[in-house]
Amino acid sequence: MYRTLIVACALAASARAQDPAFSSPGMPRTNYGQADRFSNDFNPGFGLVLDLDASYRDVEDVESGTDINLRSLELNANAWVNPDIWGYATIGANADEVTLEDAAVQYIGFPDHSALLTGRFLIDFGKQMQFHLHELAYFDRPSVLAEYLGEEAIGTGIQYDNWFAVGDSSAIRFSAAALADLETAHHEEEDPNEVERIDPGAKELDEFAYTARVAGLSDMGKTGVFQWGLSGRLLPSFTVASETNELALEDLRNYVWGADLSFGWGDDTGFRNWTISAEYLLNTGDTGVEVDDPDGTPGNGDESLEVFDEDVNGAYTWLERQWTRYDMAGFLYSGFEHPEPGTPFDSEYALYYTRFLTELSRLRFQVSYYDREVDSDEIAFIIQFTNVLGTHGHAFNW
Repeated sequence: MYRTLIVACALAASARAQDPAFSSPGMPRTNYGQADRFSNDFNPGFGLVLDLDASYRDVEDVESGTDINLRSLELNANAWVNPDIWGYATIGANADEVTLEDAAVQYIGFPDHSALLTGRFLIDFGKQMQFHLHELAYFDRPSVLAEYLGEEAIGTGIQYDNWFAVGDSSAIRFSAAALADLETAHHEEEDPNEVERIDPGAKELDEFAYTARVAGLSDMGKTGVFQWGLSGRLLPSFTVASETNELALEDLRNYVWGADLSFGWGDDTGFRNWTISAEYLLNTGDTGVEVDDPDGTPGNGDESLEVFDEDVNGAYTWLERQWTRYDMAGFLYSGFEHPEPGTPFDSEYALYYTRFLTELSRLRFQVSYYDREVDSDEIAFIIQFTNVLGTHGHAFNW
């Protein structure tokens, strides 16, 4: 439900770190999981999220086929330590690996509306990067975000948040984070010529990753909410390496900037809503590195690393209509430039319908078309089933 008088409501709301005080358009649905039925205050709450998908994919010039996947099995725990401190941890598993996705503690006991988050957490960039894939309104991260920031960008460090009221119906929030480590999963098939950013261990401050965001919310009419935001992800100095070819490059730099707009409006019931959101990204500095392998045989000594420093950009836009408490459908477009010479362009189009079978179970049908200049075009038909058992919570904000 879009909430009017958002600042007044926020000031009166109880401090729940995993539930932002404001109703922001385009945020994932967070009222599923048994945390809204049985309180786990001061006691660890445990939960499982099961995310399955079945898909048929038709890839140009490649054999097509059907597959069924356990996309992820997520084990999470969260609890309040005292009224000012809460913590959470998330372990994710699929058919290939088990990873620690989140493990963080948040302090909210400052006299103003500040919060301090420390540990391992998803970065605060734009509207979509703070959420795991199964929490999104559609099946996959928009391709421009996955390409420039990673399908999941998880940092280890510390983040400061603050918000303040502007008049009676607006608020502004800002955050800044310093990250000693930043992992950017792309979930691609293994490539012997893969180039990865490496962690040197102990670092100078310019070898840290940094993020920053400022965003504003305002009531628009009786049931509308408008939001704007500016974000940045900074890598002042980093090293990449190709392990197979025993090659490395140091002191590279990369900066990604984003600007987002969102608007949501609906009726008094809160169950018949429209949401529209768009985000533009600019990727600057050293925007890509690849292995130049003249004879096509990895590891025989004739390889070198080629750096691309062309500024590239991309954007996505998303429109969703919810017409009952359990039914919603939407459209997603995403497009981005590659940094290679000629800046080839990729586009993604997706239509989806989501049905919440209960507050704990979700079924989604999606068709996606990928128009690619670098790789083969593809059309995909996807059925996704997600089920939550127990509690489900981690830190995020608007």
